[in-house]
Amino acid sequence: MCGIGGWISFSNKNKPRVGVVRDVLEVLETRGTDASGITYGNWGSGAGYIKNCVRGTKLFDHEGSKKYLAEIEKAQIVLMHCRAQTQGSAENQDNNHPVFQRDGRYILVHNGQIRNDDDLFHADCDLKLKREAEVDTEALVALLDTQEDPEEAVKTLRFAVGSYAIAAMPRDKLDHVIFSRRQSPLVLSYDEKMDTLYFGSTVGSIVPYYGYCDKAAARGIKQTRLAFPWEIE
Repeated sequence: MCGIGGWISFSNKNKPRVGVVRDVLEVLETRGTDASGITYGNWGSGAGYIKNCVRGTKLFDHEGSKKYLAEIEKAQIVLMHCRAQTQGSAENQDNNHPVFQRDGRYILVHNGQIRNDDDLFHADCDLKLKREAEVDTEALVALLDTQEDPEEAVKTLRFAVGSYAIAAMPRDKLDHVIFSRRQSPLVLSYDEKMDTLYFGSTVGSIVPYYGYCDKAAARGIKQTRLAFPWEIE
């Protein structure tokens, strides 16, 4: 079980409040503490990322990582992940999220488990995917990378057997974001005032964007500030 969360801001001016990244990571790490990471960027730009084999609340504790936090808090698109290790050592950064392939189009975060990743990467598979890491998630990003058109890329996920909730975006030029799920939870909430879409594995992972950081608020969120959280089909 892992946790994903983040935001997509459609405005150049509106960004979530300073400090919200740490608050969201604190919620997400209840779903995994073996590693954490974030990919981020602005519309039309390339994607940056930071990841390490530390729990989410420790991701920015090193001096060299603090510059990333300042960039992330200003970014229009942010995809976060906290990992519970199930396959592939967290000591190998290629196994930690966000996951991408060296020459690939997409970078993504994933919660779930793909059961046929070995089959998809097998030399006899017609898809001819190449493995660079050890995690099942890599199969999802490798599938997306086979297509240039985003709608066609999403269709390739039908080859994956198992559960997933993903958020993916292009590495070179951010002009779209892909959400898709099968059996794993994914909650979305659009803030009209901020013109921003928030997403997360649970309602609780969206709570901090609205200024709430306690369990009582999370329990009552459907009746209060989050008027319409929904689980994507």
